Amino acid sequence: INGLTSESGRQLNGQLGVVCKTVSAESGRLEVQVAEGRVVSLKPANLVSEAAAADTERIAVDDTRWSRGDQVRLVGLVGGSFDATLQRLNNALGSLERRQSPGHWNVQIQ
Repeated sequence: INGLTSESGRQLNGQLGVVCKTVSAESGRLEVQVAEGRVVSLKPANLVSEAAAADTERIAVDDTRWSRGDQVRLVGLVGGSFDATLQRLNNALGSLERRQSPGHWNVQIQ
């Protein structure tokens, strides 16, 4: 799940879910089961297949054109014991501060 902007939606960003059924052909929304059996209605644009997400993680990031001060939006943040904290930062805006290593930057959150 990715790209949700409401307060409750941002908490879902980065979570895995299972598509159960189409809610309505007119809206195009899908019923998705997430953690603890909770079911939410999402647009297909807010879903990324697990296989596609894994492929994206394997692609090397070419950040050589990025510069200090560039504006960025944080997406796809998940990770271990910091998972809840990172998920709250999904969709946050920030600016690049310092390149730590290829694909890894310090970001000043706005």
